Amino acid sequence: MRVCPNCQAQLEDGFKFCPYCPDGPPKHQTAATKAITVSFEEPRKYPALRFISTTYKVMAVITLIVTLFLVAAGPLLGIPALVIGVIVSLTLLAFSEIIKIFIDIEENTRQKNQ
Repeated sequence: MRVCPNCQAQLEDGFKFCPYCPDGPPKHQTAATKAITVSFEEPRKYPALRFISTTYKVMAVITLIVTLFLVAAGPLLGIPALVIGVIVSLTLLAFSEIIKIFIDIEENTRQKNQ
């Protein structure tokens, strides 16, 4: 059991906020719950970059599927197609993740400065 720091009520372990407090949850928010609340309230920034990142992932999956079909076509195309297809797929996935990392760095920096 925990104790509410505002009204001293006994709280069960599952409660994140005190249901008895007249002031409500904003008085008790921790840094983690505030970050979660902020991320749901603010609109997502950089929708174009998110779209590009998702497009890179889709292109990587398509490239991998085409590579598997070329490998099944025969041994002459199989080995070179497999090597090139895997390299291209991994490169596209890496670009997608790099874009997401930059977006996450910007979001974390913005949250820290607030």
